[in-house]
Amino acid sequence: MLALLGVLLLSVPTAWSGFSSRPFYPWLFEQVGFSGHLAFSPSWMITPIGSGILLIILWGLFSPTRKETKKNKRFRSESSPTPNTVASPPATAKPTAPLPNADVICSKISELAHHGDQMLSLPTPQDLEARFNRWTKTCEDYLIASLDHATLRLFQTRSLYTPYNPINIDADPSAWQLWDLYERISSHVMRLREIIDKVKTGELPKY
Repeated sequence: MLALLGVLLLSVPTAWSGFSSRPFYPWLFEQVGFSGHLAFSPSWMITPIGSGILLIILWGLFSPTRKETKKNKRFRSESSPTPNTVASPPATAKPTAPLPNADVICSKISELAHHGDQMLSLPTPQDLEARFNRWTKTCEDYLIASLDHATLRLFQTRSLYTPYNPINIDADPSAWQLWDLYERISSHVMRLREIIDKVKTGELPKY
């Protein structure tokens, strides 16, 4: 609307000069009865107004703000999905499969767990801690070599459920160190059997 008004205010007098020698605005004001009330040429008022409107239009068309706005609109239009675009379904994790040699690994881990059971059933705890340390090292070396670090961390995490401990700590509170050793043996045995189940189902190893 402002563009049309500015064009009319500036271009109509120019076009009018081709048909009459009289200025357009004085002639127009005479037709509407205002010529006797103005002490100056109407073009003094009309020309600055028209020029100002034209400048405002030009500024709106070529200002940096307008360019930035158009750029943002174009970016949003390009980034928004088109109606014909079909969103692809989210990728789902592939089901895990047990290792090709899972049976061999589970057999070896079961053998290590059996050695732990033997330590828990020793009638006399002679040299038990040294045997426990050697057995633990053997378990850790095999797990890291045949499986991964996640399996090793699971083995080293103490289990809260230890079903067998030959030491009755309530009956002999002074035997708490031996009781704790049996607890660690029992925890490792539980973890080994848990690892066997996870290897069979493909939960371990993580890689």
